[in-house]
Parts: sequence; structure tokens; C-alpha cells
Amino acid sequence: MDITQYWDQFPAAKKAVENNIYLANIKTIADKNAFMVKNCFDRLKSYVVDGQLLEEYVLDNVKALLECLRDSNVTIRWLMLHNNCRSPQYSEVI
Repeated sequence: MDITQYWDQFPAAKKAVENNIYLANIKTIADKNAFMVKNCFDRLKSYVVDGQLLEEYVLDNVKALLECLRDSNVTIRWLMLHNNCRSPQYSEVI
């Protein structure tokens, strides 16, 4: 749901949201997320090699694998949450 429209019935909350949403900020965050999509995809491709994800490799690289998994989940969650933006100018940037 788009909270900028959902909170129409709560004037104080809507004002607080509007005071913090700027097109420049949205562009910066969307650009960072676009970079993370490519970065996570490239990292995942390097791990998904036939025969590489064996128990020994996973145990030796658990920190890097979990970091990649965490970054990928954050990136996907951002995309899913912001896909429903109803504002045409924000939606175009996202």
C-alpha cells in the first residue's frame, strides 16, 4: 500500500510523511537500490557455480554468503514495498 495515500485520514501523520519525502531523496535511494540489484545479482552468480556450494565451501565462507543473502533480501524487499507507489513522479523514479 502507498502510505502517502493511506494516511489521508490522519493529517498529522500525512504531514510528517510529506515533510520527509523529496524527489531528490527518492532518486538517491532508487539509484542505490538499482546498484544493489546488479551487485547482488553478480555476487549470487559467482556463488551459484555447479559443484561450488558444497558443505566445506559454505562453512568456510559463511560470513560472505550470509552478507550476500542479507543484501539480496533487503534489496528485494525494497523493490516489493515500493512497487505500489501511486504517485506518477515517484513511480517513474522507482
